[in-house]
Amino acid sequence: MEIGIARNAQAALELIGPSAIQCLERAGAVPMRGVRFMLDQGEGAGIMADEVDDVVQGKRLSSIIHRAALLQEWLADIPRDRMHASKKLQKIDGNGPITLYFTDGIIHQCDILVGADGIHSTVRKLVLGECDPAAYPQNSGAWFLMIL
Repeated sequence: MEIGIARNAQAALELIGPSAIQCLERAGAVPMRGVRFMLDQGEGAGIMADEVDDVVQGKRLSSIIHRAALLQEWLADIPRDRMHASKKLQKIDGNGPITLYFTDGIIHQCDILVGADGIHSTVRKLVLGECDPAAYPQNSGAWFLMIL
């Protein structure tokens, strides 16, 4: 499955460090030349809301990349004893180092937590709180078209 890495995600990767953004290149990311936002619902359905291209912006707008290839690159340099796959996260304590509590009773600490757990993200719900509407997926009412 391919995923899109938009401007904000690329900016977050740059903040993590050069090696994080270089993972895009090594994993075979395809830069998109332009992005169009179209309204999907309501009065303005079918109207172009915004359009930008890489020439106007002077930098990559977004990239399409195979999810598994990106994850493989991100995880390549992590020692196996520091990687915790196939676990169910139960609680996060973010005071100081981030403490992660798993349903199997294991507790781990980390400096950075990347919530790459999909549209129904457990990480997002735990960070924002169950009552926050932003913790749940919502239809934006817009289409996002990427131009090669």
